[in-house]
Amino acid sequence: MASALITLTTAGTGTGPFDLYSDIGGYASPFESGVDKSSLVSGYVSNLVPNGTTVIRVQSTSLQCTNYVDISVTGITTTTTTTTTTTTAAPTNSSLKNNSGTSISGTFVFSVKIGSGSFSTFFSVSTTIAPGATYNFFQSYYPGSFQTTGNTFRVQVFSSSGITSSNYIRMFAGSVSNIGFFSGTNPATAETFSSGNQFAITIEYY
Repeated sequence: MASALITLTTAGTGTGPFDLYSDIGGYASPFESGVDKSSLVSGYVSNLVPNGTTVIRVQSTSLQCTNYVDISVTGITTTTTTTTTTTTAAPTNSSLKNNSGTSISGTFVFSVKIGSGSFSTFFSVSTTIAPGATYNFFQSYYPGSFQTTGNTFRVQVFSSSGITSSNYIRMFAGSVSNIGFFSGTNPATAETFSSGNQFAITIEYY
């Protein structure tokens, strides 16, 4: 095992405690659990980092926020190596989880149609989401106090890669929405209708 000093410059409201993961284990299980926020903000030394680690994932286990940050590190090869890094865990209130076995990438545009109105974009980003990974983001257009019941949520992916017409999206936070299959290529587009309150915009991709 190796040692690493991990410091969060700030931690978003509702985050913590945190679990620490290594890319060596594919982030399957933490090498250290229950690290409190104050320790990470002041600088936390872990002596349990697996040798050969190149990325440390710091993930909040709070019910209010399960956001994580992946920290690239170098030099962890022996038990005598020490690595110092500083990062910030940003607040999040929405997410897209990739439940497929393929990486997906492109410019993701998230929109909502309230009732019979027109679609309005509430977030967009260009990124790649690995199989099993979750992209967490913060958006203020559609706060958690709004009712999602009766609204249609749309995901468009411009210059998409890894997305076909057999892939689809659903929402699961609270009640289950309908299945929305992707169509088109640029953008690849899928829509899901929320017949119940979702509590949060947590979209899952299959």
